[in-house]
Amino acid sequence: MIIGLTGKARSGKDTVAAHLQEAYKFHHYWFSKPMKDACRSMFGWGDEHLYGELKEEVDQRYGISPRVALQTLGTEWGRNTINSDLWILRAQKEIEQHENIVISDCRFDNEAAAVISSGGIVIEIVRQDINQVAAHSSESGISSSLINYQIENNGTLPELYRSVDKFLIDAIAA
Repeated sequence: MIIGLTGKARSGKDTVAAHLQEAYKFHHYWFSKPMKDACRSMFGWGDEHLYGELKEEVDQRYGISPRVALQTLGTEWGRNTINSDLWILRAQKEIEQHENIVISDCRFDNEAAAVISSGGIVIEIVRQDINQVAAHSSESGISSSLINYQIENNGTLPELYRSVDKFLIDAIAA
């Protein structure tokens, strides 16, 4: 099963992916993983900068936050300069190697379409009480026609997990 997660920044996409990984042994991948690996090497950033709480903090040495560095590397360089499918082409290798995979950063229509064309589904994680991060094309969201399912994340963590579990049970039964 291939699952692509979409939703606003801080909506809970990585939390849902971590639950699928822990409870159901899904392989967790990010379209942005190659960018994160590059930023780790270039800037010396660790997991807290690339995946955690320091993602929004400007690194005074370089005058840029990890989020902005990742957006610029991924979109302006990767998608706009090299190939709009660059990160999809790299992700295909991961998809081919894992029976169950969750990609927790489906940000563009072509990424969602690639998940669907590979036999997967796209789930939008919706959370009402989050602050919008700085505007960037990678935070615009994908077309609603590419979203197969929505999961609300407005309650507790156990409630979110129950919603994910229900979705998975329904998907397997279908």
